[in-house]
Amino acid sequence: MSNLRRQNGIVNLQYSFCCAIFAVAIFSGNAVLNAADDATPAAASGVLPQGVPVELTGAIATLPDNWKDWGTALSSELSALYEKPDADMASQRQAIAALRKRTVAARKYLADPRYLPILNVLVALSSGLDRRLDVAEAALDTIEPMSELRPARTSAVRNRAGRETPDPQLRQSVKDLLAALEDYESARTTASSAAVRKSFEAVRKQAPDDADRIGTALRHNYFNYNLRVVATEAYLNKLADQSRNEAGPVRDFILGADVYGNQTTHTDISLKLIPSSATAQFDVVGNGAVASSTSGYTDQATIETLGNHFFTARKRVTFDGERFSLQPANIGVNANNTTTGAETNVNLPILRGIARGIAMGRAEELRPEAEAIAASRVRDKVLPEFNRRVDSQFLGYNSQVAARLEALHELNMYPDAKSWSTTGTELKVAARLMGPQALGGSDPSAAMSLERGATVLVHDSLMDNYADTLDLAGKSMTADEITSKVEQQLSKLLGREIKFANDKSAGADESTIRTIVFDTSDPLRLRADDGALVLTIRAGFKQEGKEDIPTQVVTVPLNFTVDMKNIVIEHGDISIEAAAESGGAAQQLARAGVIRKKLDATFPRREIDRVHRIQRDNVNVVTAVTRIRALDGWLSITYE
Repeated sequence: MSNLRRQNGIVNLQYSFCCAIFAVAIFSGNAVLNAADDATPAAASGVLPQGVPVELTGAIATLPDNWKDWGTALSSELSALYEKPDADMASQRQAIAALRKRTVAARKYLADPRYLPILNVLVALSSGLDRRLDVAEAALDTIEPMSELRPARTSAVRNRAGRETPDPQLRQSVKDLLAALEDYESARTTASSAAVRKSFEAVRKQAPDDADRIGTALRHNYFNYNLRVVATEAYLNKLADQSRNEAGPVRDFILGADVYGNQTTHTDISLKLIPSSATAQFDVVGNGAVASSTSGYTDQATIETLGNHFFTARKRVTFDGERFSLQPANIGVNANNTTTGAETNVNLPILRGIARGIAMGRAEELRPEAEAIAASRVRDKVLPEFNRRVDSQFLGYNSQVAARLEALHELNMYPDAKSWSTTGTELKVAARLMGPQALGGSDPSAAMSLERGATVLVHDSLMDNYADTLDLAGKSMTADEITSKVEQQLSKLLGREIKFANDKSAGADESTIRTIVFDTSDPLRLRADDGALVLTIRAGFKQEGKEDIPTQVVTVPLNFTVDMKNIVIEHGDISIEAAAESGGAAQQLARAGVIRKKLDATFPRREIDRVHRIQRDNVNVVTAVTRIRALDGWLSITYE
């Protein structure tokens, strides 16, 4: 959120989509068109994309010299899968198995800090391969003839398809799906995502298993959640921990004695996560100590007592993504009294000590009963107040949650799928915003999260969907109008006024561009890849007193660095290309120069304080951004 508040104009609109690509190994041959009686495994000619995906070959090319042999072997295995159209199914399955071993090895290296310099390429290779291989196996299982691999489904397939041989129409639909996925991986456009959905729907109608296998692969790799939050219990307690100290007089009547004195109570409040797969559950725990100093008066004696009582109160809280619900609290008390002195009415010196001893002995005899009464007093005092305070706090949140959910509905940003869960050590939140013609997220690499603090992961597809809600397509807007629109949306979403501060570090805008004319298709997209957040704008530009610039495809990579004090944001090499040929090379070069001058002013080097201070109940909680990564379609921000 801090980043948004510091950005103006186009910066405030950085959202795009990166999902995944698929590859598949199928079979083909004359048996496809023959009767089931003489069906045999055939090659997958014409189904798998011809040629190794350029994203993979590009990643391999960036490996350092000491990894060249590994990269060469990987290239050979990829070639065996993609560039041998006559390979039979057994060969293709062998190629897939060999590539699986490569992904396992790459993931192992990800966990080793010695390989941090090549982390980006290892993530690109391991995640890119995993997605492709998942779909390759699923597609192979979908269109191959029935065999011993799937005996249980033979009858069902015969009843539905009337034969065991592959359906040529199904084969073509699978081919179209794979082509659409590769196109989407390269272009990241609305049209390519719509083509994926259309092709998948065709496969679903034709596949004997209702595309169960391909559907499972897509749900895991392309229709998955596109927002994830993982927070450790230790981090949550950093935000939730509270300590209270209360002091007051004691006035009671216990075991026939009038009791007077004073006591202090110290209570520490914390959260304890409870394993739950369907909701977020935790106990609010109050650990306390009561220290008392009292005098008990009877007609015979006065007893001095020190009390040290300890209690633990617990109250279960459940959150289902929309409401908090709470159970009654319970409490356990461990009371401890120590008799420190006694005075009696006996004044004779020779008898005074004996009388004191008798009084002390009697007090000791009654100590278990007195401690039980003390425990009851602590229970009666602490439990109702603990219940009241926790109920008030969390039930009070329900109205705030409802308001935020209503805002999401109004902004067309309400997730179509969401999940809240807890383990004994982590809170996990996942949500998906995916339109009927869009794709969702993937399974993020383990390298995107730390095992400490809290990590927020945002997928390109979520940012894409947000960009679409801005309704920029075909609109002409100034930078101030764009800023105002984003401020209004965020104010609605957060329930408080949001105003972006003027950035004094921004350079002077000397360009002649005054209005941005967004394209009617994909006007704003963002992709997290290779350590950068890559902003892509499709727009024309109106100049003051000069000829308008026709639609351009502008790519701005934003690089993030976290140092001891700040988050540093700098743009990399800006790419500007004409969306359609218009004018000569010299004219395009001049146009690019004008646009680059505008972008240099819009995207100066920025330094944002990485430390955030949260004021709560007169306690200053400090949390800081410790890492930002942009890889494989995911932007991750870690707080500690």
